[in-house]
Amino acid sequence: MDIETTPLQRVRVFDAFRHRDFRLLWSGQVVSLIGDAAFFTALGWRAFTLVGSSRLGIVFLCQGIGLLATLLIGGALADRISRRTMMIASDLSRCAVVATLAAVDASGHLTFTVLIVLTLLNGLGDGFFFPAVGGIVPLVVEQPALPSANSLIGVARWGSLIVGPALAASIYAGAGSSVVFALDAASF
Repeated sequence: MDIETTPLQRVRVFDAFRHRDFRLLWSGQVVSLIGDAAFFTALGWRAFTLVGSSRLGIVFLCQGIGLLATLLIGGALADRISRRTMMIASDLSRCAVVATLAAVDASGHLTFTVLIVLTLLNGLGDGFFFPAVGGIVPLVVEQPALPSANSLIGVARWGSLIVGPALAASIYAGAGSSVVFALDAASF
């Protein structure tokens, strides 16, 4: 019995970086994802210091409700309008929401209600962004580089969960939550 063997193709982990548009997308996502991870860490700490542990879950619940409320709509829109336009519009809206949170927090007028409303609005923006960014990757790389691109986006996403909270911890300890929120707003 003859078994035909083919030489293993070399794994091309960094193939997607050959595409300029992917390099730009990936770089932007790295910065934004680190900012988002820092934001969620600071949001949890700030909510805890503002209202205690009894209502901390409500803050994250509102973020999730906002996301779920627009995720399906965002997916449908991402198939009908420019994903790039959707990503930019979502980032601008989330930037405005997080910048508002930073300003209200810095002014000392942050209340639980304001925190809930702004967190809900941030979640609404997330629901439009995630389908658009997921659908744009195949548009910025050639088909053979798609596994590389998806892997590199995954590394950025999961790596941000290490870097973002560490960054938030060091900034929060020295300058407070409003600075972390402002840096996240700038990361959009």
